[in-house]
Amino acid sequence: MAATCTAMSTFLAKGDHCVITDCSYGGTNRICREQFEKYGIEFSFVDFTCLDTIKAACKPNTKMIFSETPANPVFLSS
Repeated sequence: MAATCTAMSTFLAKGDHCVITDCSYGGTNRICREQFEKYGIEFSFVDFTCLDTIKAACKPNTKMIFSETPANPVFLSS
């Protein structure tokens, strides 16, 4: 979590957007929604198994595309 917070705090600012995997670790999901969003940073949680979905989620203000290892306990493979 420290590395995630450091990366997001370093590279994202008010008005920025981040595309993030929808199977992210629960702590990552929570900090994005409960902490970073209140500072004006927007997140789109999308399916990272489809490149077109990631591309479609990008906006002019997208500054980060964030993925975590698929070792997440909630990761479901199809």
